[in-house]
Amino acid sequence: MDLKKRFSLIKKPRPAESAARFDSIMRDVLPGYKPSAGRNASLEAAMKLLGRRRLAPALRRFNSVIKKSPEPRALSGRALCWWEKADYGRALADLDRAVKADGENENLLVLRSQLKSEIASMHRAGYRASDRLRWYGLDDPGRDWSGEAITDLTRAIALKPDAPQLYVERALAHIYRDDYPAALADCDRTLELGRDDSETRTHRALALFNLDRAEEASADARRAIDLGHKDGWPRLILGWIAAADEDYRGAMTHFRAALASDRKNYHALANIGRCYTELGDLNKASDFIDRALKAEPYDAYSHYALALWFERQDLNGEALWTCLNAALTCPADARLMEKITELISKGVYPAEPD
Repeated sequence: MDLKKRFSLIKKPRPAESAARFDSIMRDVLPGYKPSAGRNASLEAAMKLLGRRRLAPALRRFNSVIKKSPEPRALSGRALCWWEKADYGRALADLDRAVKADGENENLLVLRSQLKSEIASMHRAGYRASDRLRWYGLDDPGRDWSGEAITDLTRAIALKPDAPQLYVERALAHIYRDDYPAALADCDRTLELGRDDSETRTHRALALFNLDRAEEASADARRAIDLGHKDGWPRLILGWIAAADEDYRGAMTHFRAALASDRKNYHALANIGRCYTELGDLNKASDFIDRALKAEPYDAYSHYALALWFERQDLNGEALWTCLNAALTCPADARLMEKITELISKGVYPAEPD
């Protein structure tokens, strides 16, 4: 999710009753506290700078406002600046303070849940991402980031139970957690509330695909495309469904369409390579798998596709070495473990590729 979408959650000031509630809290915490019109002007100036992606001057403005009074909008605005700078620790600290100051603001809860979901996805993305999180003190292996994101969204839904966007957000958080039945339920609730857009259909298609309901997933993915979905996920889902039916040429058409929307989409690159492997064009397969690994060295599926490429050439030792190396450096992947077991059961010994 880009800054523009996150910024939209805090762009507009909260209603007067929310501001009054914050002022009441501040009067209890700071005797003699008085709302400042000048400070509000500074805050709006900081928000304009943030909207233009001028992060350094926006940070200075937010710091000036927060020094006088930690207003929730100022804290959340500064959090977005830190977030854009990939300083997840400071971003989370500011959002925690903002939510503490205005716990009935569903937009702040959504924003914090999005950050926690992003941290959760980084934990799953391999050692490189974990090193970055360790630098910011967010590498606690026992902390359930996805669960916390869902808790925030559930709080937001309790505040606004008829807001469809909140269910869409929670569906995505459930997908990050591989809880596809819960994601499907939230997507269905979104449709019941009258929101039928490409985002909802894409999340629903992904949930249905992982629940082995391919026909329904295909219908929702095509619906998402018809509704103008911009990224490659609906096309990827259609490609996976075609590949599962061994229609590799048809699958490649969808994967290429996904790649057209993002030339560095490593999911599409690896899957195109896999299709070329299955079709016997190993030179083209090698090119796409290599591009996928350069785009994301810690993607487990790309390593799996490389292992299949070695297998097709009867280089089983290199295939086993690839799977073992990936198992040590990538997130846990069932396909890799199955391939390792299969090769070892055949008496294969690992051999490092030339």
